[in-house]
This record gives sequence, structure tokens and C-alpha cells, in this order.
Amino acid sequence: MLDYLQQIALFSDVDAYDDSKGCVALMTLHCAKGLEFENVFIIGVEEGLLPHERSNTEENEDELEEERRL
Repeated sequence: MLDYLQQIALFSDVDAYDDSKGCVALMTLHCAKGLEFENVFIIGVEEGLLPHERSNTEENEDELEEERRL
């Protein structure tokens, strides 16, 4: 598992998503924005992580709105 995670850490945004491959796609929320999938699993969604606790203030209203859009 560690080897796999180290390998995918090397991928960047320029690695194109190809929906014709019929495989599982691991991506960040920002990479997935605007894409559509039949099934979506979001891991690690605990209170304070999504929306991020720093976004939940009046000064960061734009950041909170961005997380809502995701």
C-alpha cells in the first residue's frame, strides 16, 4: 500500500482523466470539480475537514462558498 501511495503522489494535474478506461479514479475534490461519475466515494469527511474549519468564518466566506460548490 505504501508503494502505491508513493506512486500516485507523483501524479499531477496534467495526468489526464480518461473515462473510457473503466477504472477507479483517485483524485482531489478540486481535480474532480466539473466531472460527473456514476459512483463517488469521499473518504475522510469528518467535521472540521469538509468544510474546513478555517473556511467557516466570516472572513473566509469565499473559501466556504468554494467548498460548497465542490
